[in-house]
Amino acid sequence: MPIKGEDEVPRRVRDLYERALGAIDRDNPSLAIDLLLDALSMEPEFLQAHKLLRATQKKQFGAKGAMALLKKGGAMFTTMPQLTIGWTYYKQEKYKDAMLCGYKMLSQDPTNTQGLDLLIRAAQKMEIYEVAVLAAEAAVAASPNNISFLVTLAELYREAGQPSKALDVYERALALQPHDPDIIREMKDCTTEVHMDETNIEDAKSSRDLMRDKQQTIRLEQESKVVRSEDAINDLIQETKERIEQQPDNMTHRKRLADYYVQKGDFETAQKTLEEAIAKGANDPTLEKALNDIKIRRVDNRIKPVKQALEAKPNDPLLTKDLQKLMAEKEQLILEAQEAMVRRYPNDLSMRFDLGAIYFRRGEITKALPEFQQAQNNPKHRIQALNFLGLCFRHQKLFDLSMNQFQKADVESPIMDSVKKDIIYNTGETLEIMEKPKEALAQFLRIYEVDINFRDVQKKIMELGRR
Repeated sequence: MPIKGEDEVPRRVRDLYERALGAIDRDNPSLAIDLLLDALSMEPEFLQAHKLLRATQKKQFGAKGAMALLKKGGAMFTTMPQLTIGWTYYKQEKYKDAMLCGYKMLSQDPTNTQGLDLLIRAAQKMEIYEVAVLAAEAAVAASPNNISFLVTLAELYREAGQPSKALDVYERALALQPHDPDIIREMKDCTTEVHMDETNIEDAKSSRDLMRDKQQTIRLEQESKVVRSEDAINDLIQETKERIEQQPDNMTHRKRLADYYVQKGDFETAQKTLEEAIAKGANDPTLEKALNDIKIRRVDNRIKPVKQALEAKPNDPLLTKDLQKLMAEKEQLILEAQEAMVRRYPNDLSMRFDLGAIYFRRGEITKALPEFQQAQNNPKHRIQALNFLGLCFRHQKLFDLSMNQFQKADVESPIMDSVKKDIIYNTGETLEIMEKPKEALAQFLRIYEVDINFRDVQKKIMELGRR
């Protein structure tokens, strides 16, 4: 459906919209929300009403910190009937009614991801893509590590003709799932779309109509594929070398060349390619990260046959020793590479978080602590950094400090996802160590209420319940 502006909707709908504006001026958001829902039930394509409704829902909610958590917790239960009704409408292909149910859920909690998901799906079915994009952006903001929301947002950006935005979102998704073949494939396709967009190819009936050079068409098609033949890879390698000769300072070409060598299985040449790029003075952390990844993969290639041999001879002491030596070499390589990255880019808090996680895994708590303390200032890693800080302080038997970190992480995590469950579980374990069984039981019950299979939470509850 094409969206409509205020001048394009019937007079009755405009009246409802204007009355909603008046209600907002009188600080009556509840009435404004009802009026806007009525307006959208008549004209679901009225984009201004959608935007005003979302802004009003946020204003009405208003809560922050502990109060927001309390209101969100209550909304989890009170919105369940609307969720059931909404998906029933959706299955009956009553998409407008499903959309309104989603909005009613969001009136109680504007970040409710189930309500946002329902709104996204309904808007997609109604082909009101602008509304779907707004809802998907809100869903990603509420749950930034949700792969489903990220991929949906990227797809919507592509449908809206914004491949550059889509590519940014795919890169976020790939950072969370680096080896997902679907995300990799879509990224390749999206990269081609960005190129086409930049060269105005999308204005043509067919990209082939504009490409007089048939080889260019073939190259773009090959670059967009995830799985390529060896001949195709060799062709891409040769063409990329030619581009480097023409643009020796373009590091994108050099990184792409290294990627092609990796696909070919030639890790040694891939490593040399990136080392040459870095030696030219390229100040690009992605090049250095790619180089480190290749070095690690080369060790993995040495580990693989040893593991296979050990499966055939599980009690062989020499193979066991070889494997332990290679694993130690890999761990040391990972550590040294990350330490070097942090020295080179000391203000990159994501790198500091990764280094802290490596130190923590190695049991080097005093080294991990300052990295996590800095990393908590990065919104992307704040919650996880607080969780790790709680574990670090607990390891040092500083239980009050540990609890402070877990509580902050808990309050700042609005969605009961795996990360929040982990935080609550760690809180419960810490309370157990502090010999506070009742408080610990209350934490484990929070998890049990939504996921009885999380770790050993059932066992914890049974043991604590006997005390």
